[in-house]
Amino acid sequence: MEQLEQLEKTTVKKPKKYDTPPIWAQNWIPLVSDKQNRTNGGYPGNTGGGSGGGVNEVEKERTKLSYNENLDVSITKVIPYEDLTRKVTQWLYSHLYDLRQNEPELLGFLELELKLGRIWSKELDSRIELPISTEVIVTDQINYYFKPGVENPMFVKIEDFLMKQNAKTAGKKFTTLKSDTMDFFYQGIIRGDKPYNLRVSQDKDTKRIINQIEKRRVGDLFIHNPSNILDFRLSLSLEIPIKDIPKAISKTEPNMRRHKVRTSYISDACKNKFDLTKTYTFHQQQQGKPEQNYEIEIEIEPNWLLDSFNNLFVSTDNQTYEDTVKVMLDNSRILNRSLSS
Repeated sequence: MEQLEQLEKTTVKKPKKYDTPPIWAQNWIPLVSDKQNRTNGGYPGNTGGGSGGGVNEVEKERTKLSYNENLDVSITKVIPYEDLTRKVTQWLYSHLYDLRQNEPELLGFLELELKLGRIWSKELDSRIELPISTEVIVTDQINYYFKPGVENPMFVKIEDFLMKQNAKTAGKKFTTLKSDTMDFFYQGIIRGDKPYNLRVSQDKDTKRIINQIEKRRVGDLFIHNPSNILDFRLSLSLEIPIKDIPKAISKTEPNMRRHKVRTSYISDACKNKFDLTKTYTFHQQQQGKPEQNYEIEIEIEPNWLLDSFNNLFVSTDNQTYEDTVKVMLDNSRILNRSLSS
C-alpha cells in the first residue's frame, strides 16, 4: 500500500436503409485533423448535426431513476446520454461501419481491447498534465503516445481485487484461465506486396503452435484520467488467422520475441475478459535481460460486440451496443479507482 501511495504521489499527473440515419451515424469530430490523426474516422450518413439536441430514441427509454420514484430525472423527464461513452461508441461505430461496408468478411476477426497505462508527452517525457480534473478523450496522437503497463504493486493489487470480487459475487463467477506462451513477431514488406505484421504463438512447454495471425490495427482512442493513477487506450484490431507463414518470412529471424504469462478472468455476466499478463520481451539482436512489463487489459467478447452492432441495422435494439461499451468503460474505471482505495 505504501508503494502504491508513493507511485500516486510521484506520477505526473446491410442491410436495412434508414430515411434518417440512426443515432450512431453522426460525426466523430476529433480536435486534431484527420491528416494528423488517421485513427479518427468520420461517420457515414452524416446529416451535419452532432450528437446533442433533441430527444433521441435511446433516451426515450430511460425516464426513471432506479431509487426514488418521487424524483424526476430531468425537466424533460429524460436521462441525457453520458457524453464520453457516446463519443467512444461513435468512434467505434465509424470503424465498424467502414468494415461492414468495405470488408464485411473481416468483421469476424475483430478485437476491441482497453489497456491500462499512461498517456505520455513526447516533449516533457512524462505523463501528460492538462488543465482539467475529469476524464477526457485525448485526440492528439502526434505529441502524445500511450505507455501500456503498470508497476508491480498495482498489478498485484488489481489481481487481488478481482479475486476478492469473484469470491463475494453471487450467481455466475468468473471463469479463470491460465496460459504460458511464447509470441514471435515478424514485421516487414514482401516484394510487390503490402506490409505485414505477423504473430506466431506457441505453448512455452510443449512448443505446440496455438495460432498464427496477421494483426492489423484499425484505430486507437486515448482517455486521460487526471483524478486517477492510470489512463486508458482503446484499440480496435483485426486478428486474421494465417494457415501458412510465407517462406520468405519463416526463414527470417523474428523482430521480437515475447514470453507471456497470463491469467484471464472471464465475466460472462459483463461479456468482459480481464487479462493480467506478465511479459518478458526480447527485441531483435538484444543482449542481456529481457524487458519486463505488467499489463492489464479488458476485452469485450467479440461475438457479443458484433451482434450488438449488427442489431442496429436489423432490429429495434439500439441500446445494447452502447451499454456494451459502457460496461467495459465502467469496469476499467472500477479497476483504476481500486488502486486509490
